[in-house]
Amino acid sequence: MPELASQRDLHVYLPPGYDSSAKSYPVLYMLDGQNLFNELTAFSGEWQVDETMEALFQAGKTEGIIVVGIENAGKNRRSEYSAWPVVFGEETLPANASKFLKFLTETLKPHIDANYRTQSSPSRTGIAGSSMGGIMSLYAGLQRPDVFGIVGAISPYMSRSAYGQQIEDYLKGVDPNLFPSASSRIYMDIGDAEIVQNENTEVLASVVSAHAIIENSLFPGNPANYRFEVIPDAIHKESAWRARFPDIVSWLYELE
Repeated sequence: MPELASQRDLHVYLPPGYDSSAKSYPVLYMLDGQNLFNELTAFSGEWQVDETMEALFQAGKTEGIIVVGIENAGKNRRSEYSAWPVVFGEETLPANASKFLKFLTETLKPHIDANYRTQSSPSRTGIAGSSMGGIMSLYAGLQRPDVFGIVGAISPYMSRSAYGQQIEDYLKGVDPNLFPSASSRIYMDIGDAEIVQNENTEVLASVVSAHAIIENSLFPGNPANYRFEVIPDAIHKESAWRARFPDIVSWLYELE
């Protein structure tokens, strides 16, 4: 990761039959790669992304999607996934999302496209993550719709105590003439039982406010390509994201 003077492990899921075919596949880049495929490396339970993709394939809903899991930066995760200075307790963390996005677009995606059979167009390239990873995924899609035409912003951590009005101000400043393209698809959600550092009401209100800006400013003429959900009784945890991931990926890649 020359953009961040760092290194990172990747977890790449290949669809059934990949090695015996000449097909090219759409790609989904996912953040917090430790939590996607393996219970032993997960922070608080895995997403079972590989089991989900296998089940969708066996059900005949998809010919396959390559999933690239990018491990997070550990103690530097919050800075790496944040496009704005973020306050946690008495500490204000720097914003390194622009550098991480540059890594995604200028180093990682070219590497994946060169080494795997990918459908590399924006309409076949997605990015998804949860919590801080949800904010990073949304930011990546809004900044570079020419790269990521599919976005899954799952339980984005939009706390006003952490960010103030920075996220909402950013969303209001996105030029609707540049985004979204006709094929762009964005999914965003929040659980109504999420408690993130005892900020449940604040986070929920912030996400709902962000949703209104996105819906009214960016998708007024193409509402079918934007989906927002408040998930009843859902908490801020991998088990909740695992439960709704099959529906999310099916909608994003139009597998339904």
